[in-house]
Amino acid sequence: MPAALALAFAAGCGGGGDGGGRACPMIRGQDGVTVDAAPFAAAHPRARRLCAGKQCVPLAAKPPGPGITVPYHGAPLRIRVVVTAADGSALVDRTVSATAHRVAPKGCGAIARRGRVTVAADGSVRAS
Repeated sequence: MPAALALAFAAGCGGGGDGGGRACPMIRGQDGVTVDAAPFAAAHPRARRLCAGKQCVPLAAKPPGPGITVPYHGAPLRIRVVVTAADGSALVDRTVSATAHRVAPKGCGAIARRGRVTVAADGSVRAS
């Protein structure tokens, strides 16, 4: 790997200049809030589709995929979360307010802001 490319991925931090610090990522991750309905889908075999805002994904895979990531731009998000059955009937239809939190290795600057919304087995929708 060329040295310039290696420097694009990491820079020393937390080591006080003696070369003993660990590497910090230099490339920021994508900011977003991930909506996940795996706990609900596991408890309710009729659940077939997860929608968050205008984005939808099937829940038929076992286990269901990673969910939907809604872009986060710094302000709290109001996200409508809908889980439907195969016939299109809504099993869960809730709107939740979600924010993202700083994600970074200790001693490094933020590499992303991430949040999570989970549809629990009982149908409650929680942001964390």
